[in-house]
Amino acid sequence: MKKRLVGFVICAVMLVSISTVGLAAGDDTVTFVDANLKQALIDSGADTSGDTQITEDEMAALSGSLDISGKGIADISGLEFATGIGS
Repeated sequence: MKKRLVGFVICAVMLVSISTVGLAAGDDTVTFVDANLKQALIDSGADTSGDTQITEDEMAALSGSLDISGKGIADISGLEFATGIGS
């Protein structure tokens, strides 16, 4: 009986761990060196969740063109996740 219970608990923990990893995929927050870039992206609608954080998925979902000129941006680190935008 104890072996079955221990086996069940181990399986349950593994299933929860696997499903948690699956849910977290793509939810990594992008770190921006330049606060002006982050704010320009938020102003452009990149933060679709409204939590003032921009995830890799939110960046990848950007499409079309993005005009962030005149925003005082000195470092564009983080834009590499915006794979759907063009020039």
